[in-house]
Amino acid sequence: VLLHETGHYYWLLAQGWIDEGGANFLEYASNPERYGEEIVIAEYASCDGITTLAQLERRRPVGGDELYKCNYQLGEGLFLELYRLLGEDKFRESFRNLYLKRLQDDIHDDCEGTHLDICHVSAAFKSGVPDEVAEQVDEILSRRYGPPP
Repeated sequence: VLLHETGHYYWLLAQGWIDEGGANFLEYASNPERYGEEIVIAEYASCDGITTLAQLERRRPVGGDELYKCNYQLGEGLFLELYRLLGEDKFRESFRNLYLKRLQDDIHDDCEGTHLDICHVSAAFKSGVPDEVAEQVDEILSRRYGPPP
């Protein structure tokens, strides 16, 4: 619980799926001996037919709603898939870049402000990777996020 709640520090002013999914991912990734080497996504709740992060954003669940738990599951799933694609070192760099985008508006990306959303995730995880890896990141984001709202 402490690892998860500490993880929220990094994701203030972010979409719920970044906040909860990012905190969940940090919890598991920072304590592999407790959870085993293979990170797995916990199934929390029925997401009421919601399969993409864009669908979840449109529903705007708030804490306490059963649907809010989908932020954990869907967000963590996205970060886990990016982790598996990029490997630990590049993922850490990208995750750090995402955090830095929360602190200051990055003039080098097309995203607005510091309220983290899919644009910031895309920019952070495609930065500094070869074109073929950036295409794979796009595929993951397209499948996990879906069409933008």
